[in-house]
Amino acid sequence: MLAEDYPTMLELSTKGEFKFIEHKLANYRFHGSQMTNLHIVDMKEKDKEFVLSFYSELSKAYKEVSGLDETSLTRYWDEKVARSFFSLGRRLAYAKEKEKSLNAFKSSYGASQKLKLKAMSILGIFSVSLGMNIEWMRIFEAKSVPLSINQ
Repeated sequence: MLAEDYPTMLELSTKGEFKFIEHKLANYRFHGSQMTNLHIVDMKEKDKEFVLSFYSELSKAYKEVSGLDETSLTRYWDEKVARSFFSLGRRLAYAKEKEKSLNAFKSSYGASQKLKLKAMSILGIFSVSLGMNIEWMRIFEAKSVPLSINQ
């Protein structure tokens, strides 16, 4: 499994309640050779498999408490996979890998059901095709991490 924290967190969720803490307890460092950058789509697809499998094995009571059903959970994870294609497209554009970037943006467009992500994917395709720096697109996503430390 590429994201080994999912099994732990999901198993813990069946043992008790989680509480929100408004304090930073850790820092997350980004670098070019980390798994998240290199295998983001694979990670989301494997995460989706694991989460759906985990959900299918939950008792009826836990499923009811979650407020989810398999269809909504699948849709949610399909959209996460689509977003990971978009993120990969950004990273590949930044690395000047035009064809791979275009393919990732096309995959994002095709996989997403959300109008906003489809529009952003089209903008990514146009920007990369025209040789533009696509980092201006970060204005659409508040959580988007800059790919360059100069930004």
